[in-house]
Amino acid sequence: MTKVSRKARLAASLAVMAAIGTAALQLTGAASALASPTQGLATVVSMGDSFIAGEGGRFAGQADNPATDRGFGVYGNTVNWFDGGPIGHEGGCHRSDSAEVFGASPATFRRINLACSGAATVNVWRAATGGQSFKGEQPQADQLASVAAVNNVKAIVLSIGGNDLGFGQIVQNCVSADLLLGPACNIASDPQTRQNIGPMMNNISHAITDIRATMTAAGYQNSDYRLIVQSYPSPLPAQADFRPGSGCPFYAADVEWVNKVMVPRLAGAIRQVVRNSNTNTGFNNAQFMDVSNALRGHELCNKNTQFSTTAQPAQAVAEWANWINFTSGTNRTNESAHPNDFGQLALQQCFNLMIGVGGTGNFRCANAGPGQVSLSLQPLGDIWSSFAPAQVLKFNSTIPVGTCIWAATGAGALCFQTDGNLVNYRGSTAVWASGTQLTGGTARFQADGNIVITTSTNQVAWHSDSWGNPDSELVMLDSGFAAILNPAGTMLWLTGTTGGGGAPPPGGGGPPRHEN
Repeated sequence: MTKVSRKARLAASLAVMAAIGTAALQLTGAASALASPTQGLATVVSMGDSFIAGEGGRFAGQADNPATDRGFGVYGNTVNWFDGGPIGHEGGCHRSDSAEVFGASPATFRRINLACSGAATVNVWRAATGGQSFKGEQPQADQLASVAAVNNVKAIVLSIGGNDLGFGQIVQNCVSADLLLGPACNIASDPQTRQNIGPMMNNISHAITDIRATMTAAGYQNSDYRLIVQSYPSPLPAQADFRPGSGCPFYAADVEWVNKVMVPRLAGAIRQVVRNSNTNTGFNNAQFMDVSNALRGHELCNKNTQFSTTAQPAQAVAEWANWINFTSGTNRTNESAHPNDFGQLALQQCFNLMIGVGGTGNFRCANAGPGQVSLSLQPLGDIWSSFAPAQVLKFNSTIPVGTCIWAATGAGALCFQTDGNLVNYRGSTAVWASGTQLTGGTARFQADGNIVITTSTNQVAWHSDSWGNPDSELVMLDSGFAAILNPAGTMLWLTGTTGGGGAPPPGGGGPPRHEN
């Protein structure tokens, strides 16, 4: 590979668009002449943003390699949407021929892709509830109304929220940090995403509500269709599998943060929204599919993949995410860090597997690892980790005064004492304490991943400062220490190493607060 100087890479980075993730209806499958709600050929519909629209599907492998380029034609007529430039490739919904929805069998389903590259939740909502048109198209829920009226919709798969959280800007910041030799991007991006995760969750909930309202208005019952809401695949590997150099403009610490913290934060948030949508609304047809590890072993800059700028490595050994490239007028900015054709095919397999299971429950779809093209679907239980439920305090649970949570080994316990102090004992030795002294207080592990101790008047006395990590778990480790683990099993907090803080986080967002 020709070596690219940092100066040249810097110049390219300055042309990047603020969001990597940034037309017409895309459908396949014969339409039944009698198709209507509950009648005719079953139909599956995809909605959301670039990751499910198929953005990036142009490349069958490493994207800085002409041998892998399948041409702009993979995006169909949406490539003709002009966006102020003479070429016009930067615009359009970029619904590719390898988009996820096409994983459903054409013999069994009509496949319709309403997703649009660059879409945010506001582009999914109905216009009547504040939804906005995007790239010359109506809000996706309003498009769904037309589809649902003349088709027998059996499943809707939704991928949305990444653009609300500014995931593209985060990737840009991480690239710029490396090119400019600045501080790691996660230093600023981590608190920002913690602040923004709550509003994103509210927006996704709004989208789910509007999709259901659209289907109800079209004559569908709750049991007539499935609403599959999925997370995002990590485009970057864990640090242990990272290949620095060779056009990989990231700090290793930022790669680790994206893979182990940022993507799981999104997954936990989306799963929690789905759970709440089934318990608080009268509907129960939403399912969560975690695709965080769908590209496992084939992420961008994974050291176990084959790297070439001239050959075309096979899917089993190729990268499944597109390289970072900010050449304007070629759509490369939009395609950067998105699943390429091989990655889209992996997501197709996930969707096909999901369609094949029952209409209830949550699942995780993951690839087996390096050198393999083997996607499998496994059910997700009430907890993410492999720890026994007795060792786990799930969110929105309290530790009653005068009680303890014990490690399975008996090596330690986390106790909320009658004096209001939360103490971690190993044997008879107190190895950590919150230092709180109060009467009539409460110790609660909140839905946002934060332990909060409040007074009898609901004033925050102490918190673990782990807020902004939905669907995390408080686990008593076999060692006897207490830890907060995110959905990927990443340790966010550990007794004996950190004590949290008693003051609100900077900016006034997020906890500490008391959740009922």
